[in-house]
Amino acid sequence: MKGFPSGKTLLILLFAVFAQSVEAYPLTIEQRERLRRYLPRSFPKMENNEPMHVVAIGDSVMSAYTPLPSAWENGNILFTYPGVFLEKMALEWFYTGGMSLLNPPPGGRKKVSRYPGEQIRLENLATRDGFMLSGLQRTTTDAFLHKPDILLIQYGANDALAHTALDVYRRALEKTIENGKLAKADIIVLGPTPVNYGGGAMNWGSTRPYVSVAREVCAKHDVLFLDTGQHLMQIFAKGVDAETHPQAAMEVVGDSLLNIFAYGEELPFPERVHPGPKVHQVLGQALFDDLLNGTKPSDFSATAIAMHEDGGRVKVVLSLRNQTTEEKQGTIGALVVGTGMTPANPAQRFKIPAGKAAQLEFLYRRAVAGKTRGGDDLYVPLERDENTTQFCFVVEDTFGSEFLEVPLRVGPVSVAWKGKNFVNVTDRVRIEWDLVNGTDKAINGKYQIGMGESVAELVDFSLPPLGNKNFYAVFGFQGDAAKFQFQQDVWLDIHAEGKVIRFQREMEATRDMVVGQTVVMSPWASYTNAPPPGDPAKPAAATGTAAVRFDFDEAALRVQAAMRDIAIPDLGEKAALKVNLSIDARPGEEVRKFGFVDPLTFYFRGTDGAGMCEDVDLAAFGNGYNMRLDARGIRSTLSTQANGEKVIDITIPRSYLHRLGASDSLLGVKFEIIPAQGAQGFRENRGFVTHSSSFNFRNRTIHGPGPKDAEGLTTLRLSKDPVNSWSVRLY
Repeated sequence: MKGFPSGKTLLILLFAVFAQSVEAYPLTIEQRERLRRYLPRSFPKMENNEPMHVVAIGDSVMSAYTPLPSAWENGNILFTYPGVFLEKMALEWFYTGGMSLLNPPPGGRKKVSRYPGEQIRLENLATRDGFMLSGLQRTTTDAFLHKPDILLIQYGANDALAHTALDVYRRALEKTIENGKLAKADIIVLGPTPVNYGGGAMNWGSTRPYVSVAREVCAKHDVLFLDTGQHLMQIFAKGVDAETHPQAAMEVVGDSLLNIFAYGEELPFPERVHPGPKVHQVLGQALFDDLLNGTKPSDFSATAIAMHEDGGRVKVVLSLRNQTTEEKQGTIGALVVGTGMTPANPAQRFKIPAGKAAQLEFLYRRAVAGKTRGGDDLYVPLERDENTTQFCFVVEDTFGSEFLEVPLRVGPVSVAWKGKNFVNVTDRVRIEWDLVNGTDKAINGKYQIGMGESVAELVDFSLPPLGNKNFYAVFGFQGDAAKFQFQQDVWLDIHAEGKVIRFQREMEATRDMVVGQTVVMSPWASYTNAPPPGDPAKPAAATGTAAVRFDFDEAALRVQAAMRDIAIPDLGEKAALKVNLSIDARPGEEVRKFGFVDPLTFYFRGTDGAGMCEDVDLAAFGNGYNMRLDARGIRSTLSTQANGEKVIDITIPRSYLHRLGASDSLLGVKFEIIPAQGAQGFRENRGFVTHSSSFNFRNRTIHGPGPKDAEGLTTLRLSKDPVNSWSVRLY
């Protein structure tokens, strides 16, 4: 046929195409099996060069925030490592149109490649204030509107800085992955990048526990996990001369890792969270290599045992094994554990023959945060609901450096609290926990638990090697009729192996509110534990009083707060008063259970007039609220009464709470008032709250439900009938 190539010509053309494909698409059998395993939906499309849609959810690092806008288009993920990662994918599988952005920032570029052809399309749904709980927000609202082939997930930096409990991070990640699988999306989880906060000898420990948890969750669900932090450590933190003092060696490693935040002299302040421009190219390439080939094995492995000691100390004996055929020498440094366990001997030298192991010992001290109500030392709490403690180290071997995570059960016995949130409490409350054997031998002992002034008898227990057992105790509960909220200690003493170890928590109880009831608010400072002797940090004083009332009918939810003797400065057009209002308005089977909420934030001037409500985000009233709501429909005013009281009025249309059930339903709520402190701005420790299940140390919240955690709210019953039920939270 005229115009149709001859058989010989066609064979030559096909061979040329095949040769080109082989040259640019050299996948091994192992790579193909890896891609089939982790990208079962996407890999066939990539092979057939079919259009693909990718959704990215995460925090400010994922969202392409830059402290120096000239570094790239601020908020344009094209120029950050997720964009580079997808560009590499497009290049590998002959997407001649490259990668394009569905929702570029205003004035930003949509794509880098100028060539036409099939594309990998990216939709960036990451936000600057993203927490792992935001994964529930996105995967129950807009993440799957375009039926994505791949869901990229990265949270942890904000969680680390806000001290989100690891069990909250774990549950939120698991639920986010489950939602992704229900949508039949392939899932790639990126571990959080390192941040230069965390205390101790090296300020690099904050995000690594979240990396460990993410890796464990991904292994459980057979989801691809890529460790961004490990790559950054290996690329930017080189080895140290063998003669260097161990502490100095760790300082050199830590200082060299600061290069990931290099923005040049234009940036007037040191950046500690967001990687600089040069980082993204190398990190995107490294992550793509991991996608194809998996993680390069470490030269080291580690096993360890950890034991509770007297005085709040923990001893770790670490066996560091050299897995190479050459002698290794270098330095290992211990990072802080959580918010309150700091290594007393943070760095040690090692020299390990090929295939052998060296034993190293580290001692950690728990920070004393003050005194309990009984007068005992109050240590900064350990994780609330984790069977293992996430220990992390930095290892340098003269040639390079890496992170080394070692999750450990701490012996002889540790406690994982299982009961944390209780609703409809009237006359008793059940406290539940697991005893966790941290040793490889059977443990026999006794435990004793106390709540407030009630102390139970000693009870015998036995645990199998490395085993868990569940226990509980039921205490009588009697709320104070004159109080809306109160706090008390909850503690568990473990008698085992000749030691007595106390595990201390705090509990807050709040009486369930009803509509029309006026509730006196508490100063945030009342939640701050008294500092230990010699510590200059004292709770900030708050002046004045505040009270709040909720009303509800078929038209609206109304909130009215009265303030007396609270100084609100006149800052002209600038905001002088900030109000946070959290509402969980999910249906009855969901409300007050684990989930996402986003506080509504209002600002008022120092003079009477209308307030301003920030934009209402998706799922503000609980995950599943997938309608866009206009903040202009929410009315707010500040007025001065004849008696001198300042009154805040907020009205939310009933239609905004469209998932709420019948009129006898309930809401989860929290209300907070924060007056400005002049040039110091808004400081939560000078405000007033309905409640605050938080453990505060040196005027900072370091434990407790975060602002987006629905389990941190108290109950508002949409009825006027008085109740004698309470919400109780253990934190």
